[in-house]
Amino acid sequence: MSLPTAFAPFQLLEHTQGAGAAEAIRSRYNYSGGYDGSDRIGWGADPTTDIGDDYRLDASDVNRWTAPEYESEYLDNINSLMDQLLNREEFNYNPQTDQLYDVYKQAYQREGQRATEDALGNAAILSGGMPSTAAVTAATQAGDYYAAQLSDRIPQLEQNAYDRYVNDYNMDANTLSMLQSLDDSAYSRYANDRAFDYQQWMDDYNIDLSNLSMLQTLDDTAYNRFMNQLQYAADQDAANFEKDYNMAALAAEYGDYSYLRKMGIDTSALERSVGTSSGSGSGSSSSGGGYGYDPEIEALQKALVEAGYDLAVDGIYGPATQQAYEDYQNKNSTGGSDDDPSKNVTNQTGPGWIRVAGYSRLSWTELATKVSRGEIIESQDPETGKYTYRKNPNYNG
Repeated sequence: MSLPTAFAPFQLLEHTQGAGAAEAIRSRYNYSGGYDGSDRIGWGADPTTDIGDDYRLDASDVNRWTAPEYESEYLDNINSLMDQLLNREEFNYNPQTDQLYDVYKQAYQREGQRATEDALGNAAILSGGMPSTAAVTAATQAGDYYAAQLSDRIPQLEQNAYDRYVNDYNMDANTLSMLQSLDDSAYSRYANDRAFDYQQWMDDYNIDLSNLSMLQTLDDTAYNRFMNQLQYAADQDAANFEKDYNMAALAAEYGDYSYLRKMGIDTSALERSVGTSSGSGSGSSSSGGGYGYDPEIEALQKALVEAGYDLAVDGIYGPATQQAYEDYQNKNSTGGSDDDPSKNVTNQTGPGWIRVAGYSRLSWTELATKVSRGEIIESQDPETGKYTYRKNPNYNG
């Protein structure tokens, strides 16, 4: 059964709009819901064909959130300091390479030289300018004193050098700690920004899922309503067909097969069987022959054709024959005869016969007999005075 044209465009549009809104959400995640939204089809599949595993939505097909990489601006300095601290030379003191020792050495040497000269000068004065062993000894002792003073400075200078070594290490370690602290702070800001971005992505994702679920529900509702209306229309078509068929079948009982033919039903076999039944009955259509071929009807049709009516001469009293016959009677009637019963009944009549639902054509004599024994009920309309005849459903004779 076909969908009524007044219903189909609106419902199809409503269904298409619901599906289109849902598809707009699905497309952001690289898949389609198919015709009715129940599939999960990756792009590239034909939803009208059998869907294979290659086109099913896989987890890798979904647009995933990608975190930005962290790039530290302190990493090079941190690595450099770490290398210095881990590969630092062991402490080893050499006075000859200590600049401070060299300063002390020059100072003590000057003082020793001056003390030696003073000792020799004082000795010369005391001896009247004559050199003596005592003067040399005194001068040597004065020089050795300052040399000893310089040697006594070496432990302190070594300690000072070690302290500088340790201080340099501590300063590098503190710098490394500071750089690491700065890097930790920068990474914390990065992590916070990343968490915020991810949460924002998740919020958008959940909103999309919620919208998709809502639109899917609306789409399902529209589709179910569409299918219900489609089924209703099909049921209505079936009911109308059944009603039309019943009316056509009822008309066929009176010999009018045109309605069945309009419905696409071939009535030739039925008409032949009815004609055969009529011929094997009483031998005359006036005695209740049947619905099909009747030689008397054929003769009537030939007479009507000769009178100028365009008819098929097939011996079947159909609507065209009845209309031509009634038209001929109206044009050639002189007022009718009082004993012509056909003008006072509502049933279909013909030359010498009357049709009653449930029977073949009956002669007027057969009608009177069936009425007298109660097989057919006769009723009269008080306004028109016309009689109607119908089969008595309670007759058991």
